Amino acid sequence: MRRLIFLSAVVMMACGGHENVTATYKPYHTLFAPDDDVRRQQLVAAFEKLDAPSLPATATFDSGWVYLQGEPKEGLQTDCKKVDGVGVNLPHRLTLPNTPMWYAKAIDLSAPGVLTIRADDGAQLYINGKLIPRLHNNDFPVDTVGHLAITIRVLNNAMAGGLRHVSFSTSEQYKLFNEQSALHIRRKRLMEKVRLLAEPVEGVSEKMETAILQNDDASWAAAEAILKPYPYFTGPWLQWNDAKRMTVSLELDGDLPVELRLQLKGDRWQGPMIQKGKKVSFVLENLLPDTAYSYTLTSGKTQSPLFTFRTPSADRPFSFNVWADSQSGIENFQQNVSNLSGYGDAFGVGVGDLVSNGATSEEWRMFFNVLGASSAERPYFLVPGNHDYDGYYDDLQPEQYKHYLPHTPQNYFSWRYGPCAFIALDPNERFPIDVPASSRQYQWFREQLESDMWKTATWHFVFLHQPPYSQGWAGYEGDETIRQLLEPFIESSAIDFVVAGHTHDYERLTKMYGRQQTTFLIVGGAGGSLEPAESSATPQMDTVLKVHHMGRFYIAGSSLRFEAIDISKKVVDSFQRTK
Repeated sequence: MRRLIFLSAVVMMACGGHENVTATYKPYHTLFAPDDDVRRQQLVAAFEKLDAPSLPATATFDSGWVYLQGEPKEGLQTDCKKVDGVGVNLPHRLTLPNTPMWYAKAIDLSAPGVLTIRADDGAQLYINGKLIPRLHNNDFPVDTVGHLAITIRVLNNAMAGGLRHVSFSTSEQYKLFNEQSALHIRRKRLMEKVRLLAEPVEGVSEKMETAILQNDDASWAAAEAILKPYPYFTGPWLQWNDAKRMTVSLELDGDLPVELRLQLKGDRWQGPMIQKGKKVSFVLENLLPDTAYSYTLTSGKTQSPLFTFRTPSADRPFSFNVWADSQSGIENFQQNVSNLSGYGDAFGVGVGDLVSNGATSEEWRMFFNVLGASSAERPYFLVPGNHDYDGYYDDLQPEQYKHYLPHTPQNYFSWRYGPCAFIALDPNERFPIDVPASSRQYQWFREQLESDMWKTATWHFVFLHQPPYSQGWAGYEGDETIRQLLEPFIESSAIDFVVAGHTHDYERLTKMYGRQQTTFLIVGGAGGSLEPAESSATPQMDTVLKVHHMGRFYIAGSSLRFEAIDISKKVVDSFQRTK
């Protein structure tokens, strides 16, 4: 009898025993919902009284600057320029998109340390005419003391930009701040884990209460030790390699191995794939077309939910979501992502400014925690925007973007799904933004337009962050460089849709290029703050709506429908096309 029970259990595991898995952690979006657990409420309230560390400033330099407008032809890197201009105080901002802005000031320092430079979008520092490589993000080392000639070159890829604030901290202050910040982030993540546990772990609430009350290293270490066997998964997120391969990636806060099990729907579970690391990726190969697969993830005592995705079909009607500018509006973004749960989208596209500061790892972690509610079950094609490059204006190599999306060889890419061909471009890899005819990206773009993938498709889409046309951002009419890039090919290559972000609203414009009808969409309302009520006089877009939203396309062969859906799930704009 015991042998029969044992064999039954083995059969259940092989044929579907994972179908009733109980996840260790609740979905991340529950952090944004009211919590009816009184003890957790008290823990959160007590934790929030612990101040996040701030970098102390020995000196600030917000007055007495000399300003000179630069020239776009200077490019990303140039020699230090003599700044003969006008006197300004900070913050100083001007409407000068895609333009370098020079600032100069003499300062006196008695000790080495760090200059923190806050600018839109990024900055380069020269001391006594010498270019200084950044330490991290907005921070630059100052090893020279005495009377110093400071020159700051601001690289503005947005609409309005300039120099906002400059401060100095000693090396000791900076080191202590970084240590305290790392500890605070670790403790914040631990607090999130406690709040997200589906079932309480014995002793963890008591240890957290002690840690918050004592606020010392030993108490926090004791609380962390209880949850060490329960690593938290950031994500997961799917990336589509090709029709037969998919990559599942996730980040975790422990050093325990991660196990992925895959099941062809209704079939037996395959043997586990195992990896170890802070961030892991599993490549699923030899996938069948138009087939549903399920998978689970396990590490230590942590069990993920059961996730399901479907591989592409050449003929099946499908839908996909598209959005941009999630940025730091994380609550709005999570609501938009939660709204997607009722749809069976084949994939999603994020058209740039995924985060507010591309060099801040905590912003990327929160982004993928929120997106994971959808990206665990469909691939996302994530296009970088100007803010995803913030902190990398030395060489425009967005390390965090590459860290989370290593299977994207370049920051521009193409793919085919059903009767649709898609091209994603990245003009932000240069300053000022551009895809010049001499660049590898331009040649690649031309190759895609001439490819069978593109020419045999019924519908043709181009995605990029900066729009060629925009009205909703006062003083901004879209980017001329993008118009010059795309318009020579719109009719000859039958570009049906150009989808962008950058302007934080929803906009639509349809134009005729000979016999080619092309619709320009801006879907910049995924999360970040919306544009003010005032708009530009030109161009006259067909629709401008300043609402948080996401877009969704529905494709059935030669028929297409689009809906813009606001954060309350109301359809605020729609249209249909047929070929």
